[in-house]
Amino acid sequence: EKRPRKKNLIDILMTLDDFGEGWRVARRKWAPHGNSYYVVTKVRPLDSRAWGVKVWRGEPTGREKRIPGMYNRGEWVEVEKVEGEAEKMRQAAADYVERHERDKEERRQARFARENAAKEEAARQAQQQQQQQQA
Repeated sequence: EKRPRKKNLIDILMTLDDFGEGWRVARRKWAPHGNSYYVVTKVRPLDSRAWGVKVWRGEPTGREKRIPGMYNRGEWVEVEKVEGEAEKMRQAAADYVERHERDKEERRQARFARENAAKEEAARQAQQQQQQQQA
């Protein structure tokens, strides 16, 4: 007798309304870690690809990205659908990216200011040495 084939994430998403967009899905092995899941934010059924925001132990971990391991069979379970969560997670991911880019720019400007200060100090020391040699 042939055993039924286990489902991968794409198979599960195809059975849900809106192809699973807005649903929380989790890997079976994440069960001991408590409140950990992906919120599916975008699905392309024709390409069999899905994107989401990872929530690990209740905290979103960053930007929206393609969900890894979605083709592994028997590893995924749907948790629940939460109305409006996909849009909320998309916004949280966009805020994360914006904050990350702003911090990156601030670090770049601080590094530039430090480099300029070091160049000015080196030039001042060279000028002092030159004045001492002339005296």
